[in-house]
Parts: sequence; C-alpha cells; structure tokens
Amino acid sequence: MMAHWITEGIVPAVVTAILIGVLHSGCYNDVGELLYPVCDTNNVTYSKTIKPILERECYDCHSGFSPDGGLDLEGYSGANIAATNTLRMEGNLLYRIKNDSIPRMPYYLPNLDSCTIAKIEAWVNAGAPDN
Repeated sequence: MMAHWITEGIVPAVVTAILIGVLHSGCYNDVGELLYPVCDTNNVTYSKTIKPILERECYDCHSGFSPDGGLDLEGYSGANIAATNTLRMEGNLLYRIKNDSIPRMPYYLPNLDSCTIAKIEAWVNAGAPDN
C-alpha cells in the first residue's frame, strides 16, 4: 500500500511541502528587520546624527575656503542657518533636499534616502538644536 503512495508522488509531495513550510517560516522571522529596516528618528542629535550626514553628503561642496552658494555647513552655525532659514525657501535645507523643482541637493548626486531625510526633518522640527 505504501509503495502505491510513493509511485503516485503523494509522499514526496507532502514531504516537500512540509520542508518548504519549515524552511520558509524559519527564515522569514530571522531576516524581517534586514528586509524592512526601521528608520529611527528618535534621539536625533546634531553631533551624532546630523553632522555625520552633512560630512558625508554636503561637505564636498559646502565647506572650506569658498563653499558653494556661500553656504558653509561645516559647523553648527551654518547648519542651523540652513535648517531654520524661512526667508528664502531656496536656502532652506529641507526644501533643497526634498524639492524637485530646483536643483535638488546633493547636486548631481543621487537623492538622499528617505530615512536620511526623515532624520534631518526630525532635527529641524525639533528646532535644530546644537546637541
């Protein structure tokens, strides 16, 4: 009787289905955070979060002796001015990294990822503190 199930493919099909189910469920929970990373915008600080972003993404053009557009983001004061500038939207940091109608920053480079923008936005919304 068992030979009939094997020749009909019932046992191999059941064993295969069980193995696929076990392997799939075991992997799914282990890598869920890797597949869908969480963007932590809590405890965003200038020194530990924003300054490293600016160093990596902005300093090539906006620091040193002659920063582009006269905007020097190398220190807190320049970053604060760009973050809190409400007189000219073109000079506002969030506007420049989120808006497509003017040269979006970083210029000629890929757009910042949504998590990086969310961290900058959280810092700006908190008043752009020097922390």
